[in-house]
Parts: sequence; C-alpha cells; structure tokens
Amino acid sequence: MKKEKLERYKSLTIFLGETLGTNYEIVLHTVDPNGNVEIAAIQNGHITQRKVGGPTSEFAINLIKDKTYENKEYLTSYKAFAKDHTTLKGSTFFIKEEGQLVGLLCINFNPEKYVNLAEDILGLVNLPVSFLQNSPQLIELDNESPVEFFSESIEEIIYSLIDPVLLDDRVTLNPKEKQAIVEELYLKGVFNLKDAVPEVAKILKSSIPTIYRYLKKIQN
Repeated sequence: MKKEKLERYKSLTIFLGETLGTNYEIVLHTVDPNGNVEIAAIQNGHITQRKVGGPTSEFAINLIKDKTYENKEYLTSYKAFAKDHTTLKGSTFFIKEEGQLVGLLCINFNPEKYVNLAEDILGLVNLPVSFLQNSPQLIELDNESPVEFFSESIEEIIYSLIDPVLLDDRVTLNPKEKQAIVEELYLKGVFNLKDAVPEVAKILKSSIPTIYRYLKKIQN
C-alpha cells in the first residue's frame, strides 16, 4: 500500500474506533506484494487482545489465498471469536490498488453488553433468551456465515492448526514429519504472516535455513 494511502487508512482506523466506541475493534491489515500480512493499526485492541505488528487471523489469510476480494468488495456480519471465546460480529472491507489487494479494514463488534441488556428486558416479560435465538433468521445467519477466530501470536495460530501431540516437547519428529507440518502450515497460508519462519523453526526445533529448505521443496 502506498505510504500516503496507508496514513489515510490509519487515520480512518483511529476515527472509527473513537466514533463507534470501545465495543468496536477497528483493525487495519496491510498486504505486501509477496502476500505477507500484518496489523498496521488497531483501535480498541482489548477486544481480541491484539496489537500493531501482530498476526492476522487464519480466516483473513484464507480470504487472501482464495482471492475472495476479486469477486467481493467486502464481507459483513460474519461470526468471529475472541481469544476469551467472546462471540463477535465481524466485517471486512478489501482495500485494492488497480485490482490488487493491498489491505483489509476490519470491524469487530462485541455485542455482549447489548445481549445482557436484551436478557434483562426479556426477563421483565418472563421470556427466555432462547425466544430470540430460535428465530429462523438468526439460525440461518449462524449456519451460513463464515467463522473467524483471533489469536494474539503466530505461535497460537500454529498450535491451533497442528495436532498438539505432534508439537509436544517430549515428541521427537524426524525430517519427513517436520516437512509435512511445514507443508500443512504453508497450505494454510501461515507463512504469509510476518516472522512465521523463525517461529515455526523454534517450535519444530529446527534452524531457519532448514525451514526455508522445506518450503523450497514444497513450492517446487
């Protein structure tokens, strides 16, 4: 993303965060020409416990990998989950330059306060929350909307994608098994995240050149 445009979107991120309030997380992700993604600006990051320079979500990586932005300008009202399992309502706007994706502007809304308020109001007329949850419209939305999970670090993303048994410190992996893990992470788009290679090397107890060697074999 061009510097001038990046600064405008950073200002927009701050503006939206301050205008909408603390129940709305506003996140600006940048995408470089190599497809690497990172958080360039964030407001109200307490909602997902993320910060500038942190990784994006697996959901966003897949949007980029699948080139969803070629057929859509934005996605709205999908379900997302914070690290503490709080349910959020997410929306993503694709930022493009001459048809190429250069960034994502995401809004994640935490409706918990309003859900609690709705429970109190329904309680006044002796109706359970399930009265609303059983609405056909809500059920349809839950079934059709994509789901996003947020992680604070690349390490958390890796452990969410790979069988924890394989990554246990007591388990010794041979080179073939390590390459298989690297391939799975590659197919999931993990290596589009900044600093993914050294993090994978640390977890697999391998050198950084070894991980690059695995990646070269996989790409060939």
